[in-house]
Amino acid sequence: MALRKVYLLDTNIISEAIKPIANEEVSSRLEMTTFSSVISATVLYELLKGINVLPEGARKTKLDKFVNDYVRTTYPILPYDEHCASIQAEIYSRMQKNGTPVSMSDSQIAATALANNLIIVTRNAKDFEPIQKEFSLCVENWFEAC
Repeated sequence: MALRKVYLLDTNIISEAIKPIANEEVSSRLEMTTFSSVISATVLYELLKGINVLPEGARKTKLDKFVNDYVRTTYPILPYDEHCASIQAEIYSRMQKNGTPVSMSDSQIAATALANNLIIVTRNAKDFEPIQKEFSLCVENWFEAC
């Protein structure tokens, strides 16, 4: 019996859904995997931070509506918890020892994926390569054709 793949969507994948001219491959994959995709609290933070720094206006209102009416109701949001914190500390220490530090957000997203046995979906697969080499982290780039 095969295990069901569950995807942890990165911020740049979620953001693609609201672009006027979205990448067709990403749009198609988002549609096909709606019920097997999640986001992390870190991704929600990045989306909200991006909205909060915008000046008041139509764009900010549209993005706020997108996050609240679509993202929050479509995708379960996984918390950053004690287990994730332990894994992130291990990621940080190994990356520092190897001379390949990773960003706080990327290491939190990777820790959430590892803690929950998820596949990270991102346009920035290179950002996760150092972690992939040290841990059993699965990463997919849906901007590349299958």
